Order: sequence, then C-alpha cells, then structure tokens
Amino acid sequence: MPYQVNVFQNWVSSYKSWDELKAWLTSEAGGLLNVIEPSNSKYALVRYARNVSKMNGVPHARWCRSVIVDKESRIPVSISPPKSSELTDDSVGSAVVAEEFVEGTMMSIFHSGSDETPNVATRGRIGADKSFYETSPSFRSMLDDAMKAQSVTFGDILPSSGLHRFASVVLQHPMNRLVKNVVSPCIYVVHQGWVENDGTVYIEEDSSVFKKDLSVPTYSLESVRGAKSVKEWVAIQTQIRDFGWQGLVLKDRQGNRWRERSESYETVRRLRGNDSTSKECYTRLRKNKSLDQYLALYPSEKTSFYNLEGVLRKNTRNLYHFYIDTFGTRKVVFHELPWPYKHHVSVLHNYFKDVLRKDKKRVELDTVIRYVNSLNFLDTVNMLKEHRLEIVKKIVSEPVVDASPTDNDVPPSHAEVITPRLKAVET
Repeated sequence: MPYQVNVFQNWVSSYKSWDELKAWLTSEAGGLLNVIEPSNSKYALVRYARNVSKMNGVPHARWCRSVIVDKESRIPVSISPPKSSELTDDSVGSAVVAEEFVEGTMMSIFHSGSDETPNVATRGRIGADKSFYETSPSFRSMLDDAMKAQSVTFGDILPSSGLHRFASVVLQHPMNRLVKNVVSPCIYVVHQGWVENDGTVYIEEDSSVFKKDLSVPTYSLESVRGAKSVKEWVAIQTQIRDFGWQGLVLKDRQGNRWRERSESYETVRRLRGNDSTSKECYTRLRKNKSLDQYLALYPSEKTSFYNLEGVLRKNTRNLYHFYIDTFGTRKVVFHELPWPYKHHVSVLHNYFKDVLRKDKKRVELDTVIRYVNSLNFLDTVNMLKEHRLEIVKKIVSEPVVDASPTDNDVPPSHAEVITPRLKAVET
C-alpha cells in the first residue's frame, strides 16, 4: 500500500515560476538547499547539503537527498528515499520491515508525462553520464550493464500507472567497488512511486507489488526485536558475515527509516577512503602506513600499487639528478627545469644553503628520498605522475632504493620551507 507525501504541494501552488521557487529553496526559509541546473535540461536537481541545510523546521528538507524538479511546472518528478535517523531500540517498535543496508550507488529512474523515454540520474547529476573512479565507465553505462545482466527494462522498474513515475535503485558494479566485492552488476529497487500534477507524491516500498523481483534482502523483524538491543543484533550479524555487509535498515513504510552500520564495515570503509584515483588512494595509505593492511583486504590492487611505488622512486631519482645537474655539474639551467621538479629543486637548494652547507654536507640521494617522503598529499600525488622530461641528462639504471616511509619520517605538511622538516630528520 503506497503512502502519501504532501510536503511538495506548495512548490507547485505557492510559486508562479521556477526562479521564485529556486530563490526560496536556497534561502534560509526554504532550507538552504543546493540547486543544480544542467545546461539544456528542463530539469533541476535539489538536494540538501550536510551541515549546511536546515533540517529542522523545514518539512521538505529531509526529503531532498535528491529531488528532480520539472522547472516549468515546479512538479517534483523523482524523489529519493529521505534522510534516515539513527537506529535506536525505540525505533524498532515503529518499524514494519527490516532490510539489509545495501551498499552501492543510489540512482533515480524517472519518466515524466512529456518525456519520450525514461531519464536517469545519480544523487548529484542528471543524466548520470559521469563516473567516480578514474577507470570506471559512466554510471549510466553501468546501470545499462546491470539491467542487461538481470534482463530487466525501465518498464520493469517503474510503476505501471501515474503521470510522473519514478523509482530509486541501488547500483552495484564490479567497476564501481566501494567495500563489498561485486562479481556481477545488479540493481536493487528501494522504492517506486508517482507524482500528481498538484505535487502530491505516492511512494511504494512493498516489493511484493513490484513487477520484477529486484527487492532488497529482508530479515525477520521479530529476530531484531528479540535481541537485547539493535546494536547487539547488528554485532552478531557482523560476526556471521564478511566486512562487505554494511548493516541494517528499519522502515515504517510511512517515510521514516532508521539505519545502523556494521563496525567492521565502517573500519574497512575508512581504510578504503573516498579517493577517485588509484594515485590518491595509494598516497593516502602510504602516508598513513596502512598499505599492508589495505592489500590484505584488496590483494588485486597489489600490482597497481607496486607500479606506483616504482614511478615514485623513478621520479625521486629524476629529482636528484636534476638537482645535481643544476647545482652540481651545472649542466642544466635552473629556469629550464620541467614541472614539478623546478619547485622541488629550489626547495632542496634552499635547504642546502640554510642547513647543509655550514656542516659541509651535500644534497645526497638519501636527502632527496626523505624530502619526497615528507611531501604533502597533493605534492606526492603529482610525483606519482609520468612527467614530460624535456631535459634528461641521466638514464635511471641504478638499483631501486627503498623510498618507503619509516617511523622516523617527518609527517607530511606543506610548510613554507623545507628546513623545519629535514632538520628534524637530520638531527
């Protein structure tokens, strides 16, 4: 039985134009919401901003995780599940269903009355034509893969009736791995619904009425209630399942939902991070000395990380040779050095003048290694790139030198000069 949501009715009735509605939604009275307007699109995306938007006293705010609006009519044509609340023992009594907290990317599929074909969107982008990871296809492409793998169409996912129909799905794809290992692309339908022309929304969460069985796995609500506490029930399930099990969601099927994450999932999720490139992920783990722990969980990335370490060591040697050729043998003119080596050579030479020279020391390869290990996050990521070397005076052929961080390395920070960092290492 679908439930009714009335918080969007005044979007249609109280504002005579999209500009008026947009001005109100982004104001304090409207909740300080974000509005995203793609070019050449009749739709806009409205979503709340964490720690910025007003969630109290603004009835529609919690529903704006991702709402797609027809700008001309001001009708919301797609509504994602609302913001969840913390799961407590009291909320168990209000729930009517217990579901797995399915991991994946939330996507919207919607078909408004004036559209020839259905549209898709992620929580932040209408069209879903971008990816998050550098090597992944677009979310739209991955959605197509999942639908093909499960032999479903948009018609199977959307409700049969309603002028403005929509569905919220969770996408899992091997090319968009978060924490859980995904073998085959798939989608789960979280809810589906439709919107009337006056802005009244109807949402159906009962998967038994969906056309195809794409439902989220459920658990016995009685077993949850029978535990000493919800946290205890989740802890027991965590021991039974692997770290890819995210947790539990309870719903009252009236628009309220509560969730609890598994502690082991949260631990691995923090370790995996939110990096969009392998270079960023590798750099963060290297700085935190967490590479071994990470690769024990994700051994398939060992080769990629090994190659990145090789690039970093090669570029460290290049930096050393550029320094020697500039201020040692003077074969290279400083202003001709390529990026990013020019900056680093300058910093190293300042360190030589300010610290090493008075002790009759030189910039050695070991000095450069410790300098590179002390670089901040962004500088390290840049040192992991294959750079164009317009001036190369030496071919790197020496044995690989261990450039891995040690417990004695200075924590990365982008100080104005290198002296404080390297002085701490030298003494």
